Amino acid sequence: MSGVSNLLRPVRIQLYVACLVQAIGAAASVVPYIAVAEIARSIAFPPFDPDTVWLFAVIGAAAVALQLVCVMIANLVTHIADNDLQLHIRRRLNAHLARLPLGWFHDTHSGKVKKALQDDIVEMHHLVGHAYLNLTSAVVAPVIALLYLMYLNWLFGLLSILPIALGLSFYAVQMSGMGPKIDQYDQTLAAVNAAAVELAQAVSIIKTFGNQSGAESRFQKRTQAFIDFFWQMVRGQLAGQTILELFLSPVFSVLWLVTIGLLLVAGGQLQVLELIAFLVLA
Repeated sequence: MSGVSNLLRPVRIQLYVACLVQAIGAAASVVPYIAVAEIARSIAFPPFDPDTVWLFAVIGAAAVALQLVCVMIANLVTHIADNDLQLHIRRRLNAHLARLPLGWFHDTHSGKVKKALQDDIVEMHHLVGHAYLNLTSAVVAPVIALLYLMYLNWLFGLLSILPIALGLSFYAVQMSGMGPKIDQYDQTLAAVNAAAVELAQAVSIIKTFGNQSGAESRFQKRTQAFIDFFWQMVRGQLAGQTILELFLSPVFSVLWLVTIGLLLVAGGQLQVLELIAFLVLA
C-alpha cells in the first residue's frame, strides 16, 4: 500500500476532502429510513404528537437533499483529482522515458510501454474516481444504521450483522492467496498486449508473405494462455463466490432478520414496529 500511497500523494488532499463529504452524504442517506421508523413509532405509541411527525418528515426530506448535494460534490472532486493525477503520471513517465537509452526500447516490447503509459493509467480511474467514495459509503452508512438498530434493540442489532460478518470472513479467506495470481494475471495480460501490437505491426507483412514472422501464431498462443490461466484462476473461486454472494444477498438478510425477529417478538424481547425498522435498515 505504500506504493499506492506515494502514487496518490499529489491528490491526497482532494481525496480526503471528497471522502469527508461522501461520509456526510452516506450518513444522510440513512436518516430518511430512521425518520420513517420514528414516524411509525410516534404514530403507534401514544400520545400522538403531530409536530413530532412533521419534524421527522422534514428531517428526512432535508437528508435526501443533503445526500444528493454531497454525492455530487464528492464525485466532482474525485474526478477532477483523477484527471490531475493522470496528467501528472503521464508527464513523469514521459520524462523518464526520454532519459532511457535507446537499447532499453530495443529490449522492451512496445506493448509493455503502451500498457504502462495508457492502460495502467486508465485503470487508475476507478481507484481515484470511485473506489474511495464507495468504500467510505460502505463503511459509514452501515455503521450509522447499526448504531440506530443497537439503540432500538442491542441483541437484534448484533444478530443482524452476523451474515455480513460471515460473508466478510469468507471473503478474507477467499482472497488470502490471490496476490501471486494477480501478479501472474498482469504478466499474462501484458504478454497478450505485446503480441497484439506485434501482430498489428506485422499485418502488411502477413498479407504479402504469409505468417512467416510468426506474429499471428504468437498472438494466438498468448491469448490462449491468458484464457487458460484466467479460467484456472476463477474456476477455484466459483463455489466460494457463490457462498459469499448468498451470505451478502438482500434475500438472505431479509430471511435471516424475519426468522430471528419473529423469535424475539414471540419471546417478548422485541416489538413488531422495531422489527419493521430492522427490516428497513438492516
